[in-house]
This record gives sequence, structure tokens and C-alpha cells, in this order.
Amino acid sequence: MSSGTNIFSTLLQQIHHATAHVDRLIASYSYAPLNSEPSSPTGTATRRRPQTLLQSRLGKLILAGAVVVFVFLIGSVTNVPSSISHYASGQSESPVATPSQATISNTPDDAASLPPPADERLTLESARAMITKEEYIDAVMRNPVEGTLDLAPIRAKCDSVKFQPGLIWHCELVNGGIGNVGNMWLNCVRYAMEAGASYIILPRTGARSDSDLVNLGDASHSVELDSLYDVEYFLENWKQACPQLRAVRLEKEIPAIPPISQAPAIKANRVTALPRNKELMLDATGWRKGFDTWMTDNVPAYQNMSLKEPVRVIQRVALSHWNREAHAPDFACAFPRLFRFPDKMRRLAASVLWKMEKQTGKAVVSDAVLFSDLVMATDQSKQIDESASVVTSLGPGRLPPQGYLGAHLRVAQDAANAKWPGYEAQAPAYLDEAVASKLSVVYLATGSAQHRKMFKADAAKRKIDVFTKEGLLDKDELAELQSMTWDQQAIVDFEVLVHSSRFAGFVRSSFSWVVAIRRSILPEAGTPVIMGRGMGDGSSDDSSVVAVRREGHARRQERAMAASASSAPAASGVPPKQEPAFAIATAPPVPADAAAVPPDPAAKQPTPLSPEPATTAPEPVVEKYRDGLSVVVGRFDGMTINAIWP
Repeated sequence: MSSGTNIFSTLLQQIHHATAHVDRLIASYSYAPLNSEPSSPTGTATRRRPQTLLQSRLGKLILAGAVVVFVFLIGSVTNVPSSISHYASGQSESPVATPSQATISNTPDDAASLPPPADERLTLESARAMITKEEYIDAVMRNPVEGTLDLAPIRAKCDSVKFQPGLIWHCELVNGGIGNVGNMWLNCVRYAMEAGASYIILPRTGARSDSDLVNLGDASHSVELDSLYDVEYFLENWKQACPQLRAVRLEKEIPAIPPISQAPAIKANRVTALPRNKELMLDATGWRKGFDTWMTDNVPAYQNMSLKEPVRVIQRVALSHWNREAHAPDFACAFPRLFRFPDKMRRLAASVLWKMEKQTGKAVVSDAVLFSDLVMATDQSKQIDESASVVTSLGPGRLPPQGYLGAHLRVAQDAANAKWPGYEAQAPAYLDEAVASKLSVVYLATGSAQHRKMFKADAAKRKIDVFTKEGLLDKDELAELQSMTWDQQAIVDFEVLVHSSRFAGFVRSSFSWVVAIRRSILPEAGTPVIMGRGMGDGSSDDSSVVAVRREGHARRQERAMAASASSAPAASGVPPKQEPAFAIATAPPVPADAAAVPPDPAAKQPTPLSPEPATTAPEPVVEKYRDGLSVVVGRFDGMTINAIWP
């Protein structure tokens, strides 16, 4: 009762202040229609005019109350930050300049600039000048570059599956960097959905040693997925996306679950013969039928399976098994949105972006992310290329055109131990890309402090400024960052890199691939191309094109041809080599990056454009992938791009 009284009292005070403001306005201004004739002074000086409703005390109270209620309503529903929302009225009829193409005046970190004069409408430029640090961080976290989660395509896919009461899908331990862990978790959920399981036990992840990055942890050194992902966000949204399949963290949440010693462990992509490219199932259409047959033939308890007599299946680690392009485009874009990084890492990343913007004087986060309502009011927002980004309905301009180049320098201890091309191969390629893109600012993500210093020195010779998270966070934020694990710190880098005007990454890193593929759904990315030769100046050369990623009917034709070619040996009477699906429950550790997985000897290797040169000299770095927003460099290897989800 007291809280209601306080609210009512506050509202009366607001109305009183508003009434006084209306009195002053009426005293200062008079209204005369444009087509009215001037009043004659004669006959009016001695006679009092009748009082209108607006001039009466009651009218003023009504008007003031309406103004207060209107302001509260607008403030509660708008996406424009609160300190600028009350200036937004009338903006939709006024074209504005885009501040991401202009210089931004530096302002104190924790304070906004003065608001525009009362007689000026809010523009994107003035909105950016006024926004506070907390409002900036909130906007970045609320409005991801790649769009927000849409549950409808996932629900539609789930509704198309025939579920099996009593089937428990147990995801085995996952490990590696965030690119691998996310892909393994995503693959396991996708298998559980396709199998029609009634429960899925989410995997734990190995606890990587900060002092020995090659040591990825194991079952005895593991942590919950919450250390790297917002699992609560997944669980809450999964209830709506696929209520037929209940997701749990712990097996004790499932009634009557059989002991793990009685559970078969399977290599899920080997339960039936399907066309594959290494581990990737090119077309998984027949997987469910093959799985059910395998269970019938190998698991006696499957015959009587029910909610009272469930069967647990342990799924071995699945890295890069599901072909993104074999799915409906809306599902392929929506499904990975379920797997979000924790807020504390995302908040630090937003703080890094804020500080970089203040130090460089450049817009490093787009207007479309920070001021979505204002952008929707401009003519620019209507110029959407209907041939691109159809799935997410994202318009252009979600990245600043001349902000910064994001570079992922993969030279940490584990990469060096794997004998991957190091600093000398990667750093020049990234700096060349910055010069070719006319970007004088680079955000560098690397786990090596030594190479961080080297890169800054080499960049300075080209008059390029280099920023890192360690150099941008304030004292308390830096202490929070340093309390995090190596992989948690990598998440901060990831969230900054997705905002870059251009991104450059390394071919052997699943981290780099996820950044590039996530950005590839934006209209500016255009059609991704696989490259075969080095592009030192960043230009395109038709002779270097190995394969172009086509859309629609052309892509389906290519998949059909690939499936036909893969099944040719079986048709000729020579059965393809099959690996056993049944296996022990304990998986061996996997490398830190997807490309470090040893090649499958039975898999058909791609034919190179030309023979490998007979020399021991190091080969030049070449481009693997390029689109309008990203480039991935490095020698060809076993990474299958179609296995990376955005």
C-alpha cells in the first residue's frame, strides 16, 4: 500500500511540475493559424475573451498528466538509450547523416556530452555524442550484430521429428577452444533432436590448464558448460524451441535412468552409411532410419524402451558432423543463436568497444546496433538488398564501414607445438589486409603477450594503431579479465571481432572460422569465395578461384552431385570402408582446433590446383576464404567450411 501511495505521490508531483511548465509555455507563446487575419485591436481591449479549456486550471492538469504518461510510455518501449529517448519525437521525417562515416569527438568515458539545444531534433550524430557508457554496453548486449534469436524455425524442425519416449541422449565430455566446444555441443543437441530423444544430458567441458594450453583437461578435470556459455539462456529458450526434448545438466534430473555402465557409446555419424567428407555428413536424410536400425540390432533394451524403462545412449564427441547447408536457411541461422556466451564476457567486450571508440574517435559499433529505432526512421534503412540476409531480415549497415580491422593472431603455445605457421606468416598478411582496406586501426586478438608487442611495433612502421583488450579496460575491468581462464578471455576477443569492419583470421583455427561464418550472413558479405592463390594486395583474381559458394537451386544440384559421387564405389560392387559405430565411452582428447584433427586416411582428399613444390622452403600464406567482410588465410587443410555454423 505504501509503495502505491509513493508512486501516486510521485505522479502528482510530476503533474504539478508539468502544469507549471505548461503555464510558462502558454505565457511565452501564442498560436495563430497561418491563414488567419490579424485581430483588430478595436473592440477587444475592454471585453474579456471566454476562457478555453487549455487556459483553465483543469485543462492544464489534463494536458500535463497526458504529457507525463506519454513520456513514461515512450521510455518503457523504445530501444533508444534513456538519456536520449525524449529527443526522438519527429525524427522519422528528417533525414540525418550517419556518424559512422564522420569523426566523433572524444568525451569522458563515464559521462555523456551535453544534449542538443531544445529546438533541434535528435540525430544519429547527436545521439552518439550523448550516449553514456552503460547505455552503450546495454545496446551492444541487447542487439547482436548477427540478429536476435528466432525460435520459430527451431520449433518447426522439432515438430517434424517423431520422438521416442525413454530415449536418453548423453553428450560426452567436450574440450578444446571455444570454436570446438561450441561446435561439439551444437552437434550433440542436433543429434539428440534427430534421434527423437526425450532427454538430453548436456556435456561438461575439459578444464584447460592455463599454464599448459595443450592440456585440455579430461573427465577428472572438467567444469560445467556455464564456464564458457550461457547455459541458463539455452535451457530457457529450449523449453519453447523443442519442448518434446528436455535438456538437463545432470543425470540425476532424469527418473529411472540406467547406469552409465549399461549405456552403449556410439560414433553417431557411423551408425549407417552416408555420403561424407571426412567427418561431415553431406546429406543426413537417412540418418534417423539408420540409427533406429542400429539400435534394434545392437541394443536389446531398445525393444522395450519407455519412460519407465529408459535407454541411455552416450554419444561420442562430434566435431563438424552436420552440414549447415543441408538445412533450411532459416534453421541454419536460428539454431546456433541458442548457444550464447555468458553476460560477464559480453559486457567486458562492450566496454572494450566503448573505450576503443573514445580513443580512436571512430565509430566502432554501428548505428544499427546502438540506435535501432533512429536508424529505422531514416531512408537508409529502407535500402535493403532483398537477395541477401533474407533469413534474418537484417538490413545493411550493422558494421561500421571504416571502423577497424579485427585480427586473430593464432600463435599461442598450443599452436606453436602443433607447428602451425607462426607470426612471420600471419602478421604480414593481416597488416596487408588493413592497408588494402584503408583501415588505420587494428584490434588484435592473441593469447601471446610477446607477439602482441611485436605486432604493435610492426604496425607502427605502417602508421597503424593497434589496440588490445588488455590496453583498453579500466583497472577493475582488467582485474576481472585477468581472473578469467584463457578460453574465457578469448570470448571477450570474439565478441569484439564480430563488430570489426574487416576481419582477418587463420585457416587452422575454428575460432577464426566461426567469426567469419557468423559475419557471412550480413548483406555486405556477398557471396563467399574459396581462394587458391595469395592476394597480397587484397584484390580479386578470377584465376585464383577454386569454388564459389552458390545459392538456392545451384547449391542443391552441387550437393546431389557430391552425394552421387561419394556413393559411386558402393554401386560398382566395392563396399565403402565402414568404421564400427560401437565404442567405449571414454573419448581421447581432441586437438585445440578443428583442423588439427588427423586426416581420415579413407576420406578422399581434394585434388590440388598444382603439385606441391619440391622444396623445403616455407610456402607463402594463401587465402582460404574471402567475402565482403572477412578473409581467412593459410595453406589448405582439412577444415570443412560447411560444418561451421554462424
